[in-house]
Amino acid sequence: MKTVNLIDELNEPGYKVALFTSYSIDLVFFEKMIMRHLLEQNCTYVGLVVDQNCLQESIQKPNIVELGTHYIVKGVETNQAFHPKLYLLLGEKKAKLMIGSGNLTPAGFITNHEVFNVFTYNKEELDTNHLAIIQAAYQLFHSLHHEQDQKLWKSIFQKLTEYPYLFQQTNSNGLVQILHNHTHSLQEQLSGILPTTIRLIECFTPYFDRSLSVLNKWKNAFIDSEIRVYLQNGTTNFSKHFLQSTRFSIYEAVFHKDWDKRYHGKVFRFVGDEEEVIVYGSANCSRQAFLQKFMDAGNSEVIVVEKAARGTFESFFLESIQIKQIMPDSFSVLEEDETRETALNPVSFVDGLYENKCLTVKVKTNEYIDCLSLKGTEGQVKEINTQVWTYEFQDCTPSSIVELEVIINKESFKLFGWVHHIDLLQRHFENINKLPYENLKEDPHLEDYQNIVSLLEDLHHRLVLTEEDIEEKKKGIKTSLTVYQNIEISDGNETEVSGNLEDYYIDESLEDIKYCSVGGVDVLGSLIQSILSQFNKEAVATLEVSNERSPHQGSGELTRDLKEQLLRRMYRFTKKLHQGITSSSFLEKISPDAFVRNLTIYCGFLLKLYYKLGNELYSKNGIVEELCKVVKALEEYTEHQTLDIQDEEVQYLLVLALSSIVAKDFLLRDEDNYQQVRSEKAKLGLHLKRIHQRMHPIRESYSEYTDLIQQQLEILQVQVTNEDIEKTIEERFPILTYNQFVERLKKFDGVSEDNLPSVNEPKVTCERIVRLNNDFNLKMLSLLSSMLSVEEWEEHPSFYIIWKNTDQSSNLKRFVLYYNQKKSILRKKFVYRNGLEPRKEEKVNVTKTNLLSAANKGAVSILADGFKGMRDK
Repeated sequence: MKTVNLIDELNEPGYKVALFTSYSIDLVFFEKMIMRHLLEQNCTYVGLVVDQNCLQESIQKPNIVELGTHYIVKGVETNQAFHPKLYLLLGEKKAKLMIGSGNLTPAGFITNHEVFNVFTYNKEELDTNHLAIIQAAYQLFHSLHHEQDQKLWKSIFQKLTEYPYLFQQTNSNGLVQILHNHTHSLQEQLSGILPTTIRLIECFTPYFDRSLSVLNKWKNAFIDSEIRVYLQNGTTNFSKHFLQSTRFSIYEAVFHKDWDKRYHGKVFRFVGDEEEVIVYGSANCSRQAFLQKFMDAGNSEVIVVEKAARGTFESFFLESIQIKQIMPDSFSVLEEDETRETALNPVSFVDGLYENKCLTVKVKTNEYIDCLSLKGTEGQVKEINTQVWTYEFQDCTPSSIVELEVIINKESFKLFGWVHHIDLLQRHFENINKLPYENLKEDPHLEDYQNIVSLLEDLHHRLVLTEEDIEEKKKGIKTSLTVYQNIEISDGNETEVSGNLEDYYIDESLEDIKYCSVGGVDVLGSLIQSILSQFNKEAVATLEVSNERSPHQGSGELTRDLKEQLLRRMYRFTKKLHQGITSSSFLEKISPDAFVRNLTIYCGFLLKLYYKLGNELYSKNGIVEELCKVVKALEEYTEHQTLDIQDEEVQYLLVLALSSIVAKDFLLRDEDNYQQVRSEKAKLGLHLKRIHQRMHPIRESYSEYTDLIQQQLEILQVQVTNEDIEKTIEERFPILTYNQFVERLKKFDGVSEDNLPSVNEPKVTCERIVRLNNDFNLKMLSLLSSMLSVEEWEEHPSFYIIWKNTDQSSNLKRFVLYYNQKKSILRKKFVYRNGLEPRKEEKVNVTKTNLLSAANKGAVSILADGFKGMRDK
């Protein structure tokens, strides 16, 4: 059974819309672990459809901050449970569906054993095998949306009309499909899919109805079949009364890996004589899941059904679990079902909308409402439609979660609800239409952008104050009084932050002093706070990132929630600034001096944050990826602008770019996907080539920067030697200078000083014994690849390699390999002794890329296969 990391699957670019269904939900987990990834990837249309009772429970928990401003929710009211678990990502050219058993909770995503499958569509990669499945999932979401629903859901589905693949005609092979029970029970639909004769049924799910309705129905329908039930000790509600049943084979299941995790998956396997079917998704083995339809008091369920040859799905059970005979005396069971009964409330919340200072609230009830109020203010009834009452509250500013008081028949009920802020959400939805830098310029907190830049620059000159510094100042020994000395001396009561560079310094000799924290003041944290104050006036005054208290640290420690909130703000700030200074509109307009200064400040700021906060903001891979994006911005800018390489800051950016490339190369060594590694390393080579050609010619001189690169890699916590650095850069460079090629050629067997090519003519002559075999082809391919990589010959139309055979006993006198890169023609010529006629062979459509790729792989067949004879002209 392949492991699926749902959070990683959701953290992927290219999607604009995210739709989720779930039974239970933890909205704090969703915001911190899922929503932030969606926002990072610019996925801004986000909607959740959740069981009404579970949603009511979740919104009563604290620390929900983004509901109604960054995503919308909808509660589904049922007689039983709204139980499907579908997570659908949709973009212009790609889509992804995750469907299975896990709820939108930490248990469903992290701590449980869940069963999921991932189906993808990618127009550019011609990945269309599962498009019908994705279309069916979309239709299911659309069926939950009604025309009378509020405008925000309409905005999402209106956005999806821009994706034609959701509506195009698709032929399904019927081997994989998703089923729901809205109009027909799952059992009815399965009866037309399952093999006619069933020999074995395997059931691995934690929850059953008390009478085992489904198992008994299957046993009666398939009399000759064996039914095996797998149960995990302590996590199932399977009745102890049936543990020794003679109708079914009951086994205890123990996972080979992570055996202590709770199993929450739902899998059923039906094995026939020649075919088998596997079923997985949200449905437990219960009457309300399999035998009843949603419209007739059943659960709402969604399952995946796959059909294949017998034995195809056997590995799911064999590779994942060990089964053993169950011991009823030592086997424990749960008393409750998965779907819980909740206390009945005569009124339920439907929706809350806030627009133009007016809050509109909809509630549902069969009773007559005497009064509905919010914070003591009574709402005005605007409409009563069947059971839905609509109230308005004018001139109010509600939070995302509201607590209402409802009076029915003089009895008071408390009702929690959610508020969708229409203006904020619509701006958030449409954010993708604006360039990042345009958003940056429009931010009202960035009117004085240059002050922010100055504060960022100050991070290069941090202040460390020792107790000795403070004592000397108190005694009048020090002549100047800096801002942070004032803070220390006044016990941290002063909060001024200076824009004067001279107010900040660091003494490198103070190795035993905790960086930026002394006497109870976190200097870097204070500066971060001052930056954040430009974005959020509620930013806290300090940032404590250590779990240990230093001897000089004050008592004002941050709570975990406050710390996480501040970290989240810092991450958004750095991402926003990064997007601004690398956006196309910024790069097109900014002067070279300003570009270099901004990029230098940003990189220094980013590295200081990484040094100070470690993995709390960026992992090692994350910081390297951010710096690689900076490298790309450098490449794009220098394609049209020239930078002064003598400038110290340009030199710094050059070293940082090389360091990022080397770091990325070393991190790739832990990657198992060979194809991906080779592709990523080729990209690193292109980065080096562009730096060499656009920024500074370093092909022959990169070793001058080795020590500086080493220092940067230490900051990134990448441990390599200088030899490793030079070897890595040499291996990745996809080009050679003419001088480098000539030096290599001097060591090539058969090439003399007299036969070295000129810079104007790529022709190499070798005198040696020639044997036309694979070894010879490999040498020839390597030599041709090197010639094609010479920078001075990059646009040259033709290349020659002439092999003079020194073996006088051979009929072959001379062999010539000719390549015309303009016409993509590869030609061989054989010149013979003893009066034999020369012979030519030719191969067409051989591109330079083909040859370089073949040389990289050692694929000599490119020089051996596909040639056709031609007449000598």
